[in-house]
Amino acid sequence: MIELKRIGVLSLAKIQAVLMFIFGLIMAVLGLIAIKLIPAELMTAGVNTSIQPLSLLTVPIFYGIIGFITGAIGALLYNLAARWMGGINLDLKK
Repeated sequence: MIELKRIGVLSLAKIQAVLMFIFGLIMAVLGLIAIKLIPAELMTAGVNTSIQPLSLLTVPIFYGIIGFITGAIGALLYNLAARWMGGINLDLKK
């Protein structure tokens, strides 16, 4: 058994940012598809359809930033908990 005692904060934050960016891109595409499927008569008066393609860029960036922050916080919290209680035991095979 190997014990995971510490997680690199920047390492986890970067991985989490990339994963959340990809998830945000998927969500933006699905959101744009859903909006295109809604009949115009059912759209609310406050929806601006000209800004929607911009969400293909802004949503993934926002998700990536939030992913980076939460990844860093998660790593810091894990490191703190592992210091008090011990790390996670891993059984790795070579």
